[in-house]
Amino acid sequence: SSKIDRNKIETEPAQTKEIIQTVSIKTPIEKLMLGYHTVAEDNDDIIALELLRMVLASGKTSRLSKHLVDSNVASNINVDNDEKKHPGLFVFFVNLQKNKTTNQAVSIIEHELKQVEQGKVSEQEVKRAIALFKLSLFDGLASPANKAHFLGFYETVGKKFSRGIEIANKISKVSSNDLARIVKKYFKKNNRIQIIGKSS
Repeated sequence: SSKIDRNKIETEPAQTKEIIQTVSIKTPIEKLMLGYHTVAEDNDDIIALELLRMVLASGKTSRLSKHLVDSNVASNINVDNDEKKHPGLFVFFVNLQKNKTTNQAVSIIEHELKQVEQGKVSEQEVKRAIALFKLSLFDGLASPANKAHFLGFYETVGKKFSRGIEIANKISKVSSNDLARIVKKYFKKNNRIQIIGKSS
């Protein structure tokens, strides 16, 4: 019998054009999942991507909360930055308001990404995002079970248990220039997937 190498994962071919898929859902509002291919957890770009997530969508004063939710285009916005052993996705999840469309949401997201790419993120925004990240991290380590999960996750996914603390230390050094660089590198139209939910 042949031995299976469970650590060997076939490399996914590079995406060359945007993928858009529409699915039928039983709700009166549209839903959007917009994902961009990024990197594995052991790549330090994951740190700047995590700070980008905080700048764009952490808290009511974040950019997308103000321009999507406060403007009544969407009822809520969530952003997920995959931290996985293999390259993952940076994903925007949006629930639209009634009579609003996913095209409107995509346009707003693209505008905010362009602002970041052009370096239009203030030092105050960066400092706030770093503080929110650290607060969330250390709040999440309040119990022994959470501490064990934290160490186990980075031991298996990040290849060393100290990786989590390394990220916490390195994120303090991320600047608006780093955010501009990763947006230019990963947030391209031909590197993304749109899944649109529309009423059936």
